[in-house]
Amino acid sequence: MPSTTFYNLKYSKQKELLHSAMTLFSEKHYDEWNVRSMSKELGITTGAFYRYFGSKEEFYIFIVDYTLEQFWESARQLSEQLGRQVDVNEVRNRNKLQDNFWKFFDQSSMDIRMKYYFRTKNNPLYQHQLNAISKLNQADTYEKEEKEVAAFTIAVLQYIVTSFKYLEHRNFDEERMFQKLRDMLLRGFELGKDKET
Repeated sequence: MPSTTFYNLKYSKQKELLHSAMTLFSEKHYDEWNVRSMSKELGITTGAFYRYFGSKEEFYIFIVDYTLEQFWESARQLSEQLGRQVDVNEVRNRNKLQDNFWKFFDQSSMDIRMKYYFRTKNNPLYQHQLNAISKLNQADTYEKEEKEVAAFTIAVLQYIVTSFKYLEHRNFDEERMFQKLRDMLLRGFELGKDKET
């Protein structure tokens, strides 16, 4: 999470830095950047970078969260515009910055991607999945912890799918595979569970 110093910047300066960061990571993946080169591209000093973000890893995870929220907003707007649900690829095809960002994210080390997915605190992806589960028909048949574990499982599923593709040198559409597996999990979850006797 950014520091208070970052949030004390003018909102326009924050947005400018975040957009510039999205651009950085749509040109090269995380592992190719260091703090000095990022700071230079962002137009800030290395000292300011550390005052705002603490570390390269914290910065990147925050930028991925920010980019994901921008993606969801783009998807919402496109869905409204077209009058129907849109899939991930439709949104990415219409937004090159987003498309390139996620391509480079998928090429980042398994370690940094694992640190991104395997968290619950301040993770909009996890919260998004938890909210979706809570709206299912049979959600009230599950305990809070069961919903949380299911949301966490779905949140890390993307990591598992892309890691499998990378490790096995497969050539499938990982987003479609993720959606299919997610749907299978949610269909099972939506059936509810028998009341324990």
